[in-house]
Amino acid sequence: MDIQLIILIFLGVLGIIDLSVGVSNDAVNFTNSAIGSKAGSFRIVMICTGLGIFVGTLFSGGMMEIARSGIFNPAFFTFPEVMIIFFAAMAADVILLDFFNTYGLPTSTTVSIVMDLLGAALGVSVFKIVQNAVPFGEIVNYLNIGKIVAILSSIVLSIAFAFIFTFLFQYISRLLFSFDFKKRFKQYGSIWGGFSITIISYFIFLKGLQYAPFITADTYNYIQDNINVVLLGLFLFSTIILQLLHWFTKINTLQIIVLYGTFSLAMSFAANDLVNFLGVPLGGLESYRIAHQSSDPLNTNMLALASTAIKSPTFILVIAGMIMFVTLLISKKAKTVTKTEINLGRQEEGFERFEPFGLARTIVSASISFANFIQRITPNKILEIVHKQFDVSKFHPKTDDKGEHSYFDLIRAASILTVSTALIAFGTSLKLPLSTTYITFIAAMAAALPDKAWGRESAVYRVSGVIAVIGGWLLTGVLAAAFAFVVAYLILLLGNIGIFVVMIFVAFLFWHSSNLHKKREKEQEILQQKYNLSTNKEGDETYIELMKQITMYVASIYGVLNQCINNLATNNAIKLRKNRKEFREIANKVSIFSSNLLNLLENSQNSLVDFSNSTTKVISALQNLTDKVQVASEQYYYYVANSHTQLLESQIKELTLITQSLNEIQKGLLNSAEQPVKFRELNLTERIDSLHALIETYTDHHLQRIKEVPKPVKRNLLYFNILSDLDDVTDTTKTLYKNLRKVFKRILPEDILIEPDDKNSRE
Repeated sequence: MDIQLIILIFLGVLGIIDLSVGVSNDAVNFTNSAIGSKAGSFRIVMICTGLGIFVGTLFSGGMMEIARSGIFNPAFFTFPEVMIIFFAAMAADVILLDFFNTYGLPTSTTVSIVMDLLGAALGVSVFKIVQNAVPFGEIVNYLNIGKIVAILSSIVLSIAFAFIFTFLFQYISRLLFSFDFKKRFKQYGSIWGGFSITIISYFIFLKGLQYAPFITADTYNYIQDNINVVLLGLFLFSTIILQLLHWFTKINTLQIIVLYGTFSLAMSFAANDLVNFLGVPLGGLESYRIAHQSSDPLNTNMLALASTAIKSPTFILVIAGMIMFVTLLISKKAKTVTKTEINLGRQEEGFERFEPFGLARTIVSASISFANFIQRITPNKILEIVHKQFDVSKFHPKTDDKGEHSYFDLIRAASILTVSTALIAFGTSLKLPLSTTYITFIAAMAAALPDKAWGRESAVYRVSGVIAVIGGWLLTGVLAAAFAFVVAYLILLLGNIGIFVVMIFVAFLFWHSSNLHKKREKEQEILQQKYNLSTNKEGDETYIELMKQITMYVASIYGVLNQCINNLATNNAIKLRKNRKEFREIANKVSIFSSNLLNLLENSQNSLVDFSNSTTKVISALQNLTDKVQVASEQYYYYVANSHTQLLESQIKELTLITQSLNEIQKGLLNSAEQPVKFRELNLTERIDSLHALIETYTDHHLQRIKEVPKPVKRNLLYFNILSDLDDVTDTTKTLYKNLRKVFKRILPEDILIEPDDKNSRE
């Protein structure tokens, strides 16, 4: 078996994997609106999606030439060189997309494959130029610069159009219907719905038909000649049908519009993005066929690859659609990516995944100032009308059979789908492989703005998330081109050995990322576990589980604090940096846990008021403890990293005794967490008070020490800060412990659980 045939087989395997990996990432594009708005059950959404994918695969024929000749000029390459380009591009594409899926970040399969092909072609071109001692300026002949610029420009413009059009469409829609839209929508919502359906249908069925392999030129021309009549008839028909459904049935026509939009967007995706997954393998198959028709395959010039008109075999497209549909049903990574976009656009507050940073703060601050300026120059009557229509308090989340709430309403879902589908299908009609990810993501974010989904409590976090995702898009292009370039160049240097090395490398990374994703998913399931409060006996297990988690978090915080102090004593910056990273993860887990617990308390029953009051105090103490230790871990690391003077032996001995007391408290909490009876017998008040007294004693010692050795100042200040931190930790621990005992009254009789004597404790 020749090496080119091995490459072709591997391209086919990678194409199948890429279909699975790619649709896992792009599932976010066409399912989020329906899932986020609860337009239907998961099964109904998947059926609409699957039908859209199957139909869309038949419309994708006109896009396949992008992979064959859209990025590079085949006339300047031989058959083996073209196969190396395809091989390097597919290897880079699978690895890159799987990486983004693992971390739940939506990226663009279009940008990925375009930049993969560009990087691989650039790698082969540079190698040829170096080997043949050709002037480097000749590289422009090897690449299809004009087409590359057109593709990248169209992607950038489509992002801008998606934001502008979706924002305007959603703003007008909300101004017409408000959040309490049921009554108004029954009156004239059918016109709005008919308009949306007509836009979607026009770009899908009329523009997309041009490149469908089963449509003849005469049929397409007839439709185009009568386009105005077709559009008017479609608008009237859809409007009348929707209005009749309003009058004579209880069917929610908004759900029909959203599900139809989901079908259409899935269809747009398959028609536009199938080239991202199959274009390269089919290009390799065509290259192999062309080369083996000549007498010298290895030296065959691939000019025919650009000039040959190829229609993709329908059976391959159908099989591709089946693979994508099955992947949607079973892929856990698809659900991970979906969560990112839905959470960034959700209407309600809650735990925010992304940490805020400077640029996001600046954008939010500037936006607030601009909004305030617009309000000042707008007449009060207009403001009153607008405020009434945009009254967020009228938003009532829809609840499905599983008790899960919608993240936004059907009006917003329809707006996102209408604009996204129109732009993507229009790009397909122009044979431009637009990024469905970029368009739908920006459309979802733009639609969230008029709905005030990004309020003062969440805006800076969500803007940070959007910037992080967009940064990932830029990173996609850079990494794709760089990785494909390196792979192609190494294969040319190493020969056939390099091909097998890359195959093994791809298999290993794919296996590793799958294991990593399983681990991350398991952690997230534990972190975001939902609890249900009840007053019956069976509910006691819930309380025990909650208390167990709280005490485990306290133990983790104490554990890292002890390690920080020990590593500070040994002046180990590397371990302190590791401690700092560990504590950031703990702080993130505590934040998620606190958010979930607060959500649980919102739905608690009146009989649980005392429990709720004590639990909120526990949450507050746990958060204070986390914040204090996190700041301390940062301070200790930077002290050692900046090479300041090491602590004295006497200071280290004092800290050792303090950490021993902390460990005793930690063990006491852990040992009693799972059994309320043990917790009843536990009395930490004396230990905590003893620790506080010990810290006060060492504070006096340090004051005397400073009189004798006043310098170095930074070391003296650090030690005071350490003692102060430990003192605060002690106080917070006491507050936490007292309220934990009150919480345990919920599951133990009051005459059994006796409060410890606090008379001698510090106020």
